[in-house]
This record gives sequence, C-alpha cells and structure tokens, in this order.
Amino acid sequence: MPFPLSFPPRTPRPPTPATLAAHEKRESQRSADILTRIITDTTFASHVRTLRVFVPIRESGSLSFQMGMLSNALPKLENLKNVHCAMRWKDMYTVLRILETISHRLTGLSLAYVVFTRISLIYKFGGR
Repeated sequence: MPFPLSFPPRTPRPPTPATLAAHEKRESQRSADILTRIITDTTFASHVRTLRVFVPIRESGSLSFQMGMLSNALPKLENLKNVHCAMRWKDMYTVLRILETISHRLTGLSLAYVVFTRISLIYKFGGR
C-alpha cells in the first residue's frame, strides 16, 4: 500500500484591507436583504422564531440605517421566541429599546457584550 502524500498544513493569510471591505459590504447587503424580506413578506416573517444579531465594532460609520431596518422588521416577527445579541453596550441598548416596544412573548433572551476586531469577525462569523 503506497504512502499517502502529505503536505504541510496551510496557514491562512491575514486578510487585506480590500478583502475586509469586500466582506463587510457583502455581509451588510445580505443583512439588508434579509431584513427587507422580513418587512415585505409576512409569510416569510412568520417562519422566523430565532433572531441572532451580531454587530461588529466599527470605529467609523453609523448603524442607524441598520437599526432603523431592524426596528421596522421586529414587529413583523409574530412568532419570534428567542433573541441573541452580541454587540457593544451602546448598540445592545438600542436593540433592547426596540424589543421593549414590541409585544412578542419571548421565551429566550441572550445578551453578550463582545469586543472583537474586524479580523476575528471574518474568521469567527465569516461562514454564516
């Protein structure tokens, strides 16, 4: 039986600023598409039972547009039971203010104060 070929393990290259920007743009567009579908399609929104929100820490830029879309989408989630938030305290406070205005009966709420950089965001959440 021949020996299998073995190669040295590949170490991932650190992402370049262009790669990070492309990833951030792609994820922002994906989030906007999902929230738009929730806002416009009540049948789709009725199937959502768990919402997980991960907000990266950005030194520049505002999350007001995304939070505005989230505040429009949350009342449409009639069957929402569980919410998980991983973000800065400031952003978490905003999401909690939105959650308290809707009249859903949540059975689970998970809050995580997360400090992660753009690079760890790519490796930790990039596949989802």
